[in-house]
Amino acid sequence: MLQDLKVGHILGGTPWKMQVGDIIGVVFAGLVLFFPLYLMHTADVARFPGVGGFGGPNYSAPQAGLMAALSQGIVGGEMAWRW
Repeated sequence: MLQDLKVGHILGGTPWKMQVGDIIGVVFAGLVLFFPLYLMHTADVARFPGVGGFGGPNYSAPQAGLMAALSQGIVGGEMAWRW
């Protein structure tokens, strides 16, 4: 959204209209994505009670593991930087 506001400013858009458009986009995406995500979560919980759902073995958060590996590599100095 920050990129959207920056480009809109460069092109001469008004902040009020850009913010209203962003809010409409966020609300619409939230409404649309709620149902598939809810169905995925409840189906996995029904299949694997107690361990299913988001955060479980089937629907873990790979981006959290990826960010942990990146930050450990950068902080620890073990990141392979190709020039």
